[in-house]
Amino acid sequence: MKLTMARGEMLEALSVASRGLSSRSTLPILSGILMTAESGGAVTLNSTDLEIAIRCSATALVEREGTIIVPGKLTFDIVRSLPEAAVTISAEGENASISCGQASFTIRILRADDFPRFPEVGVDKKTTLPATVLSEMVGHVGRAVSRDETRPVLTGILVVLDGPTLRMVATDSYRLAVKEVVLDEPATEELEVVVP
Repeated sequence: MKLTMARGEMLEALSVASRGLSSRSTLPILSGILMTAESGGAVTLNSTDLEIAIRCSATALVEREGTIIVPGKLTFDIVRSLPEAAVTISAEGENASISCGQASFTIRILRADDFPRFPEVGVDKKTTLPATVLSEMVGHVGRAVSRDETRPVLTGILVVLDGPTLRMVATDSYRLAVKEVVLDEPATEELEVVVP
């Protein structure tokens, strides 16, 4: 595999993908980012901690197609330290090379076959919400979400969409936070889901 991207675009894609990395897993593969380069110039970055999975796409100049797993945090730190220029990642065997201008790094890569299968989600219902409203509501109710992993349902936020009304509810069984907003445009479908 060999691809070239602008440093800013690569850093942004790695930043998004690194949010799905596992920080305390005994499985080393979960601390890696699966990079897939395709001939059309598309690069896909996948990461998972077996609870959440993140897929991010970017465009690049792909010279050779391929799939590799790079250490997520290390690759992000390397790209962040590089100057603003074109960054090239090439992989041969068990090593990958990251180069930009005068800088060159060699890192060990993992076998792509060992990466967990990415979940394929079938979309039954779909709706669009204003990002500012969603962000503000999560900020209000997110403080009441439980940190106790023994009761997983309390570690999420209940999102209820009923016509023009969007309601979010969170609790840790001691306190309860509810935020309700009337949207400018009513939703086409009703929705009730617990989001981690």
